[in-house]
Amino acid sequence: MAVAALVGEQQVVEVVPTPHVAQLWVVLEASPDRRAPQPRDTLHELLHNPDRAVRVATERLLLLEPRVFLASVPCRLGMIRATGERTGSMELADARTLVKDKTDKDITVRHLVSVEGVMRALARRFGEDEDRWALAGLFHDLDQDHTGEDPSRHAYLAAEWLREAGVEEPVVNAVLAHAHERYRTDLMSKAVVHADAIAGLLVAAALVRPERSAGMKVSSVKKKLKEKAFAPGVNRDEVYGAEESLGIPLDEFIAVAIAGIQQVASDIGL
Repeated sequence: MAVAALVGEQQVVEVVPTPHVAQLWVVLEASPDRRAPQPRDTLHELLHNPDRAVRVATERLLLLEPRVFLASVPCRLGMIRATGERTGSMELADARTLVKDKTDKDITVRHLVSVEGVMRALARRFGEDEDRWALAGLFHDLDQDHTGEDPSRHAYLAAEWLREAGVEEPVVNAVLAHAHERYRTDLMSKAVVHADAIAGLLVAAALVRPERSAGMKVSSVKKKLKEKAFAPGVNRDEVYGAEESLGIPLDEFIAVAIAGIQQVASDIGL
């Protein structure tokens, strides 16, 4: 995964992946007097002038290419392509704001956040990009309050909104995929279908427990799964289907989903 930094008002070129949000590796170029490194606007210029790059005095140092080094600096997290072109990544706070702007019902917001939590947990299980998967879950039913009476428009309207907001295409595709099978082309776009279903079941199960989602067990969820009269709106086939579609045992899928719901429990009253 490539990420980008914003320093002041400047977009800073290519950076390499890191698990630390607070510190990102950013390509730096030496100033003319070769003392203080300055972020460049584009990776292209720096890589085509490697003689101008020098070793940066820092506790964290990584060789990218001959005479091109990386230094760790505080910055905002974003996404870019290898050329330094900015993509449509969005911070969670901004994504939640968009959700509130586009939804009319609090229950819709809670559902979206619950699927966000499950998708983040699934991404962690599969070693995928947690932020990207979380956005796919959060946005999957973004237009529900506007297309409920016209299912043919469902997800397509959301896709329009997301593209206008600059959200990256893999996330848009996953939103389309949860409602339209032909878009289920990768692991994330398949996972959102199953995350949607299990989140609905887990929220319903938590609401009838005094302790809500705290201490929820896989065995109790499986009992609710077998009770077709419980939460009848949940698509059981999509819960069971995770095993074949995602290659994860049902018990583990439920356990991961429970952890995901618990992670956002305080945001959805569970």
